[in-house]
Amino acid sequence: MAKCLTLANSNSRPHGYFSRRRDRIQPRPTSWLSVKMRSFENRDLCVITLRQVVSDDWFYLNDGGTSKFYVREGNSTRLLSGPDADEYKRANPR
Repeated sequence: MAKCLTLANSNSRPHGYFSRRRDRIQPRPTSWLSVKMRSFENRDLCVITLRQVVSDDWFYLNDGGTSKFYVREGNSTRLLSGPDADEYKRANPR
């Protein structure tokens, strides 16, 4: 299980912000994610918890009707397409 914490200012709605982005992921990752608001030292935190995916599905970002495949490498995010995406999936089976 992985967790991500983001700071929220009093004028933002992090849960709504995250929900709008989650809705662009296909297939929908709803069963693998939870989003909760917490307070810590007078700060609002948005806690995003990701359970390990136990399916063969890969997830894509729907960007204006185009599906895009992103991967994390260290502390960066890379867009992969075509043979590069195929090779990544072969080398990192679910």
